[in-house]
Amino acid sequence: TKNTNDNEIVFKVQIASGSKKLKIKSKNFKGLEGVSVEESENIFRYYYGEYRSYSEAVKEQEMIKQKGYPSAFIVAYEKGVKIPIKEAIEATTN
Repeated sequence: TKNTNDNEIVFKVQIASGSKKLKIKSKNFKGLEGVSVEESENIFRYYYGEYRSYSEAVKEQEMIKQKGYPSAFIVAYEKGVKIPIKEAIEATTN
């Protein structure tokens, strides 16, 4: 389930990062649709999906690993700001 409410904690799967900006086209991301990008300190980070629950993100992470991103990992955001994953899991399981 996609979540666009900035007031809630969301989980995303980071699939790649690098110093070069890639066009957000599925062919650049092994067929994945809906990839987003964020830049900070000249590093571009590419994310897939936006999930309300950690377990939902884990399921997608497995699919992404099978698509050819073995180092994909989950990150968490609250109100659009990256937060520690442990904090996000605790906040969403209480």
